[in-house]
Amino acid sequence: MKYWFIAVIQTFFKYDEDELNDSEISVQESYTLIAASTSSDAYKKAMEHGEAASGIEGVDETGNKGHVVFIGVDELLPLYDPIGDGCTLIDCDIILTQEEISRKIEERKNHRTDLHIFNEWKHSIKVTIDNKKIYP
Repeated sequence: MKYWFIAVIQTFFKYDEDELNDSEISVQESYTLIAASTSSDAYKKAMEHGEAASGIEGVDETGNKGHVVFIGVDELLPLYDPIGDGCTLIDCDIILTQEEISRKIEERKNHRTDLHIFNEWKHSIKVTIDNKKIYP
């Protein structure tokens, strides 16, 4: 029987010219859906996904060349709900004050244009699925 897992795969872009590699590096965390029979198989598959990305060459927005470096699998989480519309992927507990909760409830009464997906300036790609534009 196959189960679903979410693997958090970490990579970063290493520049070919050493002086462009800062002491603080932006690390990409990819939340990747994995189907596997056991958690060990899921981990192995997640590692394979990360290793497949390692070494991919690219150019940043300013023309500097480099390649992807695979750091590792930072987390592996099981999905408890069947995959489908409305299924819960991840549950997280956070601590908020009553004031923060009240503010968030008030904010959610209106359409949230501050969500990452609605901030076009942060995205340089257009997302389409089945030839239907979903973003921006």
